[in-house]
Amino acid sequence: MFEIKKSPLRLIEFFLLENQFSVKSKGISSAKDVEQFFDSYPISIDFAHQDTESDEFHVFVMVKVNNGKKIPGYSLVCNGVGIFELPPDKIEKDSAVYKNLKLYSTVNMVINHIRNIISLQTAFAPHGRYNLPPIDIGDLFAQKAEKQKLKNKKG
Repeated sequence: MFEIKKSPLRLIEFFLLENQFSVKSKGISSAKDVEQFFDSYPISIDFAHQDTESDEFHVFVMVKVNNGKKIPGYSLVCNGVGIFELPPDKIEKDSAVYKNLKLYSTVNMVINHIRNIISLQTAFAPHGRYNLPPIDIGDLFAQKAEKQKLKNKKG
């Protein structure tokens, strides 16, 4: 066992802002079908950071799974916000660690809260538990940066 070192990043609160869940069973005839459908679900995630006047900041994340019910099984939309604090007296604002904690760690933490909600909600649904797969957070940020770059070119 190892003693942990607490991070200076603090999750003050998480709020679920939106939760849509529906089931479409037509086309599912076996547990094998369910597994194949779960694996083929389109998943999209968007996120945004919002600073406040204090050391607190908000991180909004929206997760859409099979949105529009294109594939049988479940359709989910979850939107949540994490309220975080990263005191500058505990970590230098210009450091790489500060940026990593503020950007990547916070989005991961909010996604994990939403992941838990999806898992618990579907555990009682007719096709069993759906677990949001692991996410390449680096790729997610790269896509977000590219989208912002294109938006800036147009605007």
